[in-house]
Amino acid sequence: MLWVILSLVAAVGAATQYMFIKKFLKNIDLVVLASGTFLSTSLFAYAWAFIQGLPTLGPNFFPALAVSAVGGTIAAHLYYKALKSSDLSLTIPMLAFAPLFLILTSYLILNEFPSRYGLLGILLIVLGSYFLNLAKVKKGLLEPFRQLFRNKGTRYMLVVAFIYSIIANTDKIITLNSSPAFATASATLVVGTAFLILAFLQKRNIVENYSKHFRKFLLVGAIIAAEVISQQTAWTMQIVPYVISIKRTSAIIGILYGYYIFREKHTRERLLGAAVMVAGAAMIILS
Repeated sequence: MLWVILSLVAAVGAATQYMFIKKFLKNIDLVVLASGTFLSTSLFAYAWAFIQGLPTLGPNFFPALAVSAVGGTIAAHLYYKALKSSDLSLTIPMLAFAPLFLILTSYLILNEFPSRYGLLGILLIVLGSYFLNLAKVKKGLLEPFRQLFRNKGTRYMLVVAFIYSIIANTDKIITLNSSPAFATASATLVVGTAFLILAFLQKRNIVENYSKHFRKFLLVGAIIAAEVISQQTAWTMQIVPYVISIKRTSAIIGILYGYYIFREKHTRERLLGAAVMVAGAAMIILS
């Protein structure tokens, strides 16, 4: 199934871009890095859109783009802050909460309630999040949960997961009203421009930073473009929750990056926790 392969490509891309962002945030201002990477993404995506042929825009393109752009800008700012302040192996698994938030928003908006398997999936996600800080259990059975919410980065990523559970739907609307590449290019152009304006207002040294780190921006931009175009293409073949559930395997890849590149500790319990959370997300989707 092609959509599964594309979703796995998106998973690898997501974990890889988070890894590079965390690495580059040590020497590059957050707002400048965000503007450079998202604008670079739009360049690659627009180039691919031109090669494929520009699509005819549907009537829902611009309203959905507005929602996705606002949500995407807020989410990007938060996950950049999360990656800067916390371990990669703690922050990326938090995105597995997105299916859980999808159930919450569906209940509030559509009065839908999960099945028994859906409830089991929720329990697995909660259990998996417990395992992420299992090393703290010596201080008390509830200490792993307390550590989770004391950590600034994981709190940021939980908010990101909630935002993603909303804008994933508008992102698909953008795609269905244009094309995967054009949708990716348009959304990242707006987000990148928003960060560029913010960098200008905050009087960052934009010209110097862009000239010095341009290659890094292009590298991350190319990765994000490949990731998002793969995801958007998968959405044209399968429903959003199924694609997102496969993409959440990025949690496991992110933990391995954290161990091998950043020498983060407690890898075994975090791998176990991430695997349980991914299983919970899959359980919710398949319920």
